[in-house]
Amino acid sequence: MAHWYLIPAITAELSRRLMKLGMKQSAIAKVLGLTPAAVSHYVKSKRGSELKLSEKVKKRVELLAKDISKKAVSHETIILEVCDICSLARRTGGVCHMHNKIGGSRKDCGICGKIKC
Repeated sequence: MAHWYLIPAITAELSRRLMKLGMKQSAIAKVLGLTPAAVSHYVKSKRGSELKLSEKVKKRVELLAKDISKKAVSHETIILEVCDICSLARRTGGVCHMHNKIGGSRKDCGICGKIKC
């Protein structure tokens, strides 16, 4: 579930935030380990737009984007931060709605809170 919806949603939000902070598409691709075409798809909401992120998650993505734009984080830190953001989204029910929508869960499932990144 996370690899189909959540990680792409986080990557899309992060790509859009980095563009707003003035980073070029090629620079975003390099720092996130993507192709420029993939970044374009994320920015234009052609990829990663199925899941809506909570404001709490968006705020964490915004903070990470600011650090990346200032070159204040290592590649390892970016990976760890994205993992932590993913965990936050799961703990706050960010995936449950999508999981229920595609028919993969029941209302009292709770699996998102049990998964470790």
